[in-house]
Amino acid sequence: MTLFKTSIVAALFVGFSVAVGSLSAAAQSDRDKAQKIGPPSVPDLAAHAARSYQDRARFPAWSQPVAKGQPDPLMAQRIPTRQTLPREYGDGLTVWPSGIRYERGEPVYIYAQVTRAAANDEDLLVLPRDGTMTGPMTIVGQVTGPVSGPLGAFKFSDNGTNGDEKAGDGIYTGRFDLPADREPMIGYAENLAVIITASDGRGDRLKGITGVLYSHPAADLTGKYEHHMVDGDLVIRAEISVEAKGRFHLSGILHNAQGEPLASSQNALYLEPGTRWMDLTFYGLALREAGAKGPLTLGSVTVTSANAIPNALGPVYENVYKTESYKTSAFHDREFYRADLIEQSRRLDALSREREKALEMRHKPN
Repeated sequence: MTLFKTSIVAALFVGFSVAVGSLSAAAQSDRDKAQKIGPPSVPDLAAHAARSYQDRARFPAWSQPVAKGQPDPLMAQRIPTRQTLPREYGDGLTVWPSGIRYERGEPVYIYAQVTRAAANDEDLLVLPRDGTMTGPMTIVGQVTGPVSGPLGAFKFSDNGTNGDEKAGDGIYTGRFDLPADREPMIGYAENLAVIITASDGRGDRLKGITGVLYSHPAADLTGKYEHHMVDGDLVIRAEISVEAKGRFHLSGILHNAQGEPLASSQNALYLEPGTRWMDLTFYGLALREAGAKGPLTLGSVTVTSANAIPNALGPVYENVYKTESYKTSAFHDREFYRADLIEQSRRLDALSREREKALEMRHKPN
């Protein structure tokens, strides 16, 4: 038995030595080729960034084009992120919430799934260990906030009840309700951490962590909108019901008739309580270059209370308003010329030219 083990180790070392020798020979060959061909081309990051600044400078900060084929950026910001804590071997616990922001009275659903970690092949001589979780699985979550402190614990299940979509699919669902007595002050929000622990029948444990925003916005959209053209820009006005004074941020994404996002717009104002109006101005050049025509749709819109960090996010409403039909030529073609970005572009161009000169001097024949 000892001889058998010794033979395996010897074989591993022989194979490893042969591989290292082959790699060394290949590396020497690559170096020889490089000396003949010359230094590899290094991307000019400064020049690339300068071009990006130049393009962005054509539009105001409050209204930017959405690149063709990209999703609605406002909706994309609200997609929860799946988190998996790193583990050297075996299984990991992937967790994610059903949404990123909640208000009082809304149930919060958290999902957990045991996922197999990728094999670690950095050290070929380390034999794999068994890190597979075995059932039955017990998963619990704990909620805590920097202001509220501990908010309680809840259990997960995979039986098709209490919010679990399908029994036995390996995705466990937990639900907890935000306590009304810990609701943030109106116009404010609190980030809550959700720590999840999964344990199996043999005592193995996995940890996961995610988070949600407990939000108490001080304003909401009433559902009333109107629009008009101003010097080649499209302006959509939104009516807002304000409960408490503060600073508010309105964001919207304009879609074409096919539902593709074309341009974003945002506005911020300090408002007093009552019924107020805020404007979303979509820059004409962005719509003209996107080929906007026909009736356009306010595909997504939201109002946020921006009194502190974190902001008190409001809900995102979809496809709430449609404009009259427009021709593409109705929108202007004026470039905005943002001075701050132009200056950044000039500095990066200067760095790019210095880089090129340095490369020329380095490779200039003696």
